[in-house]
Amino acid sequence: MVSTISPEFLRRQLAKIEQEATRGEPSLKGGGSDGTFDDMEARVSALEEGLKRIENKLDQLGDRTSEMKGQLSGMPSAATFGDIKGALGKLEGRVDALPTTAKLGALLALAVAAITIVTKWSELMAALRP
Repeated sequence: MVSTISPEFLRRQLAKIEQEATRGEPSLKGGGSDGTFDDMEARVSALEEGLKRIENKLDQLGDRTSEMKGQLSGMPSAATFGDIKGALGKLEGRVDALPTTAKLGALLALAVAAITIVTKWSELMAALRP
């Protein structure tokens, strides 16, 4: 599980670090030495700059999240998709009522038979007379 760190928490931590740095007290004392070494100030400054960059990135992410929420509010809702589903169901019923290929073939055969009978009526009548 990924834990999230809030921008406010990072701001408080940054404020604590800045406050400790401005007191003028030597930090990191303890153990058997005086607790400082030559590169400490440069390292702390680099960390502070890194935290500032992280804070800026978090602000940008917050802005982008707000923008995405705005875009999502314009998207279709579940109710809209329900309406579409109902319309598709009606359309499916109408399509099912259309004649199939077999029905069309039978109607065409009947039409051809009727036309043939009409055009050959006199010949058919002559053949049926004794």
